[in-house]
Amino acid sequence: SNGITVSASSAEAKALHLFNSVLHNSAGNVLLASNAWIEAEGCEFTDAAYDVVKLQGGSYRFVNCTFTNYYLFGLKHCPIITIDLTDDEGNRLEPSVRLDNCIICGNVKEFNENDFTGTDVLLRNCMLQSNGTDDSNFINCKWDGDACFRMQREKYIFDYRLGNESSATAAGDISLCPEHALIDRYGQPRIYNGGIDIGAYRWIMVDDNEK
Repeated sequence: SNGITVSASSAEAKALHLFNSVLHNSAGNVLLASNAWIEAEGCEFTDAAYDVVKLQGGSYRFVNCTFTNYYLFGLKHCPIITIDLTDDEGNRLEPSVRLDNCIICGNVKEFNENDFTGTDVLLRNCMLQSNGTDDSNFINCKWDGDACFRMQREKYIFDYRLGNESSATAAGDISLCPEHALIDRYGQPRIYNGGIDIGAYRWIMVDDNEK
């Protein structure tokens, strides 16, 4: 039902570190975290009937990750990422969330909240599908973007590598990617021609005959 569920009594010790991993295809969430410290680099979080990722309190950093939802079986139109700012009793939560060089897109909205003003939520050099503008929580983001994934949904091919016309190509910030994460899951170096792509995978030229 769920990919990974993490519940911690304190966010002062790291509970989970994900690296070049795939959490994909869940009838619930692919990642559900409560009051936890989680870090992830180069990971793919994709396709769930509910929120792909749901964060409740805690401390989280995602670098060069891809978050998207094209779930085939009973999508309930939940957002791709939910960041809860209050608990079930209405008490204020203060999650610390960092998304750097990440793709957030799909056939549902990106976030549950429209306004992160005054929160410790920061997106830097991320690609989003919505038509927005930068502010104190969204820094150097690529708005109204299209990842042009290699996905062919009608053929059940869920390949979330970048296509040739992707908005995410060379749009990242090299300084945001830690040295240990400079190789993607396919063994490709992230930095090329002096730039770095947004998302979990480095773009490689696609032959039209491959599709």
